[in-house]
Amino acid sequence: MPKPTKYERVIEKIFTDRFDGEVYGFDFPRNAINEATDALNLKRISNVGDVIYSYKARRYLPQSIQDTAAAGRTWVVRTVGTSQYRFDQVENGSFAVDSTLAATLVPDSTPALIQMYRQSDEQSLLATVRYNRLIDIFTRLSCFSVQNHLRTNLAGTGQIEVDELYVGIDRVGAHYVLHIEVKSASDMLGYNQIANMFELCSQRFPDLIARPMGAQFIDSETIALMEFQQRPLSIEIDKAEERHYRLVPADELPREVVEEYGRRAIE
Repeated sequence: MPKPTKYERVIEKIFTDRFDGEVYGFDFPRNAINEATDALNLKRISNVGDVIYSYKARRYLPQSIQDTAAAGRTWVVRTVGTSQYRFDQVENGSFAVDSTLAATLVPDSTPALIQMYRQSDEQSLLATVRYNRLIDIFTRLSCFSVQNHLRTNLAGTGQIEVDELYVGIDRVGAHYVLHIEVKSASDMLGYNQIANMFELCSQRFPDLIARPMGAQFIDSETIALMEFQQRPLSIEIDKAEERHYRLVPADELPREVVEEYGRRAIE
């Protein structure tokens, strides 16, 4: 077994000092991080907030913590106020791509110059989704990108970042706000990232219909799009829909495939 990292030891200490074996959730303050570090005789972490952020967005909680969750549930860390956090058990702590779904073939409209110079997986995915209007195709809305990498502070949550923010309109004139969280094939789409999107809509766009979404590369040509919904009067979040799209050069898209898609649309 690999040696636990400092972050793992600290978060385990915070958890085990407070978990009584029965509760489904409990709060802890920001200063618990320094208290745990001192108790473990470790050098204090200069960026204390990074411990929480790591387990909200970048990595899973240690297995020793997850092993204490009730059957069918998983532990997550949430921000519940200024310098206040909470361990909670939820049914869906992360959202994986469904590998059994078929991919719809879409003519690749990404400009050649963009394909030559795009950099990171995240930026590449944002650009690919935008130029191929995949959000419009997936949602059946007319959608427009407002801003990418939106960083803001929310009451009771603190600072959040949304990879891209769209607004949309449907055929009867209703307005929507669509928050897009993107992930490379090797990363996880976590509970907190989706929960933050619901909270952003509630606080900043209360009059718009919220449709939080995730986008993830399956491979270099195939993209999974997911939409989420929050259960009424609950912190639980579910995946509402998922579809896969494979981008192909227009001259390589078989005519019979297009005709088959047309028959399905009529049916």
